[in-house]
Amino acid sequence: MKKVLCAALGLFLFSGVAFTQWKTMGPGGGGSTYIPTISSHSNDILTVSCDMGAYYITENGGKNWEMINLHSHVYLSVFDPIEPKVVYAGSDALYRSDDLGKTWKTVLSKEKLADAMPLMLAIDPENNNVLFLAVGKREVIEDENVFGELLISTDKGIKWTKIGDGLPVGSSIGGIYIDRNSDASKRIVYIGTTKGVYVSADNGMSFAQSPIGLPGENVTMLSGGTNSEKTSVYVVIPDKGVYKTEDNGNSWTKTDAPEAGYSRLTVANNNPDIAYLSTDEDIMKTVDGGASWEGVMYDYNSTDGWIKYSFSSGWGWHFGPIKGLYVSAADSNAVGFTTSGGTFLTVDGGTNWNAVYSISKGKNKWSGSGLEETTSYSVHFDPKNSKTMYLTYTDIGLWKSIDGGESWEFLVKNAPVAGSGNIFWIEIDPDNTNMLYAVASSMHDIPEEWTLKRDLANVKGGLIISKDGGKSWSRADGGLPEAGFTSVFLDPSSPPKARTLFVTMLGKGVYKSVDGGKKWTEANTGLTGSKNAWRIIKSGKKLYLVVLPNIQKRPGTPGAVYVSADNGAKWEKVNKSLEIAYPTDVAVHPLNPDIIYISAYYGYAVLYDGKEYLGGVYRSVDGGKNWKRMVDKNYFYGLTVDNRMPDLVYAGYCEDNDVPSASGYFVSKNKGETWENITDVPFRNTHRVIIDPKDINKLYITTFGGGVIVNK
Repeated sequence: MKKVLCAALGLFLFSGVAFTQWKTMGPGGGGSTYIPTISSHSNDILTVSCDMGAYYITENGGKNWEMINLHSHVYLSVFDPIEPKVVYAGSDALYRSDDLGKTWKTVLSKEKLADAMPLMLAIDPENNNVLFLAVGKREVIEDENVFGELLISTDKGIKWTKIGDGLPVGSSIGGIYIDRNSDASKRIVYIGTTKGVYVSADNGMSFAQSPIGLPGENVTMLSGGTNSEKTSVYVVIPDKGVYKTEDNGNSWTKTDAPEAGYSRLTVANNNPDIAYLSTDEDIMKTVDGGASWEGVMYDYNSTDGWIKYSFSSGWGWHFGPIKGLYVSAADSNAVGFTTSGGTFLTVDGGTNWNAVYSISKGKNKWSGSGLEETTSYSVHFDPKNSKTMYLTYTDIGLWKSIDGGESWEFLVKNAPVAGSGNIFWIEIDPDNTNMLYAVASSMHDIPEEWTLKRDLANVKGGLIISKDGGKSWSRADGGLPEAGFTSVFLDPSSPPKARTLFVTMLGKGVYKSVDGGKKWTEANTGLTGSKNAWRIIKSGKKLYLVVLPNIQKRPGTPGAVYVSADNGAKWEKVNKSLEIAYPTDVAVHPLNPDIIYISAYYGYAVLYDGKEYLGGVYRSVDGGKNWKRMVDKNYFYGLTVDNRMPDLVYAGYCEDNDVPSASGYFVSKNKGETWENITDVPFRNTHRVIIDPKDINKLYITTFGGGVIVNK
């Protein structure tokens, strides 16, 4: 008996928020992208997905991209073969857009999917009412997945029926291909799995394993092409080679591709003799059905963005390995590939490749095209010239703009510190704005839970100082230990020629300098338990310090928030009456020092001590004696207050789960009494809201994987 799932096509309609209020800002790229998908109707229309959660679409060949939030990692992206403006995307549910991503409808809801998620979608090339959808479990956006079941819809997703008898549940699925030369009512369907290739001759109702010719069952990639004469289906078996069938899987022949660990395979749907194959760093092409393969992607025929020309990381010129490879279903010359840092396209069959993640703006200056793909920590404004800005990032370090964010220059190439790709914070001297202080750590993504579980004794970093606006750097030593540095604070009230500075670090707490960073002394008096110091701020004459939990062992030690009234000579816990495990930030009302806000992550699974430590935003109105949880969500990252509107509070929400319970950021206009969740940001995990120094209504949102987003 068939299992029928019903899902209303218009169950949920929402806007593609990137097309309304927000735009991205930065140099572009910097994160791992996957699934480059080219529309069969136009080579100018493409989508890509990022492992940090964003989904992007372009309608002009990558000159500009729009960022879209579909609630989870987009694991599949498929353009309709008949309707040019229709695209399907699978994240926590299966969605469809009829206007190239501006608005979306839920085709198959996560409630109907229960514990499963969309894995792969194939649309009948001659009847776009017919959809084949594989669902199951998956890992973020990498190849790993666990096949659960195959569904079919014959009405564009209004109703779904379970099919696929004989398919190996529990295997990993590597591709679905529909043979358009087969009978339209009894399509031949191929599915590649890690337990072999399975073929259906009855429109997917039942499958049988392809019996002969393959040297193993571990098929990681399957792709096919069809013309008027034949259908060819290719598969990859790691370290065994690439094989091809032209007789419905009854037999297989080995192609001339080398036996190597391939990462991607894509076959021209309209020309089965043309296919592209990638290893970690190389792309090969066949034009004779696999009889021979030749390399088509090299440094000399590829125009890169800033990765090649501005960056030094040891990751290769395009941040390999190759993560995604796709050839247009209608044009065998149009191919896209993605890496750990950028997205690249060819429209001449691999003769030339061009980066589409970043745009050159002159010597060593770059601007993103909308593909902002990495974690950002803050936007730092020159106090004397607001058009001079700095961005601090995971993986891609520190960038500077002197034209209000129109172009960016990389500042820490060959900087004398471990972890210069991860700049967590900078301070700009308010009297001499060419004087910069920046902290680095070899551990990225702090303060996420996984980072605090690592062996922190092996984490390196430090403080670097520039006297010329970032053109050159020297390392501050003078008593500083080796550790992962997390923040730096410059006391603006200290003498300009003898600045008081504080730095925080993992495992070593706080260090202080009273001579502009020449000599340093430990400033940990009063700290108890964890010394994973994270952030220092100053409000009035008091310093506030956030310390993250210590979870090197079980049970862990909770973090805490401290205050110092004597410029760091000693610290006293602010949250004595508040049990939180995982504080992330602190802010104080600009006019009323008795009103203190603390943001926190959920802490039960962190400490493993049997207690539940709720995250949220907490408020005290009596200087820290008593606390109240003001927002009942569990993963708040950063807090922002502003002297111009002292009752205003922003809180960034960053839940590093595949399907988070909330997204966007929160705002209160009444001292934290009530809050509104702003969800129209095109990226779900926000770090911090930074308010423009000249315009209180202009916001810069830093994110956990989507760069910096600005309201237009």
